[in-house]
Amino acid sequence: MFTTIVAYLAFGCVMIGIAVRDARTLTIENRSVLLLVGLWALWRIALGAEAVVNGYDFLIAMVEAAPLTQVSLSDGILGAIVLGGGLLVFTVLWEAATKKAAMGGGDIKLLAAMGLFLGIAGGLVALAIACVVFAIANMIKNHASAAIAGKPYEAILSHSAAFAPALAVGAWCALALLVFAI
Repeated sequence: MFTTIVAYLAFGCVMIGIAVRDARTLTIENRSVLLLVGLWALWRIALGAEAVVNGYDFLIAMVEAAPLTQVSLSDGILGAIVLGGGLLVFTVLWEAATKKAAMGGGDIKLLAAMGLFLGIAGGLVALAIACVVFAIANMIKNHASAAIAGKPYEAILSHSAAFAPALAVGAWCALALLVFAI
């Protein structure tokens, strides 16, 4: 269980770092997403090693549901495919229909990496929370900007905003739900 606690704390901290950078620069670096993927792989291997120390089978411990969150290796991989792939398909369709940029590739890759840790259910919860947080934050920001500029709200609408901070909030909330719902 210690291995899982350390892995999820590290995941949460990296998510905060990615969120801060995205808020400042509107970019999510590939190396940050790769760090999450590497952390996930290291965690799954550490689960197997921890099992061997306790007299259990390495491979079984590596693929079965993790302590605390009950996210298995297959659930994590499916979470990455469904969440990252689903957001990619949605983004491509949205951009084709509206002829406007919807989302950067970093957000899509980040959601796929989140799916590894949170699985399908946890990842969908994180995405739903992130969408609500993102909408509320942008509404507040746009209304404040309009008030300061003395312009109508519609004239101030932002064309680009960082989504990683909302994803980080969603990930932390989903993680808490996974841990405390069991």
